[in-house]
Amino acid sequence: MPSLKSLIDWNSVEKVYRCVCAHPGEFINHICDELNLSEEKINSALDELAKSGLVKFKFAEMSPVMKTNYPVETPLLMTPKLKIQLKKFLSGKN
Repeated sequence: MPSLKSLIDWNSVEKVYRCVCAHPGEFINHICDELNLSEEKINSALDELAKSGLVKFKFAEMSPVMKTNYPVETPLLMTPKLKIQLKKFLSGKN
């Protein structure tokens, strides 16, 4: 039996991530229209991206069910060591 990881459509995950980065704050229906993918595929990809820490959700003020999707800010993805190296580089003290 194949593992769950092998069943994930990584091509769709990448497309969804790129779309969320290009259109932060959009609802899932916009992503479906933009990528011409089913809501099921989009939800699956967003779940995988959230588990990986690459996207986050906010519930819309107008509806407790609808979520807007945002990419996680780059500094939150960086290790502490990399943050220190980047600060040194940007300050010219490398």
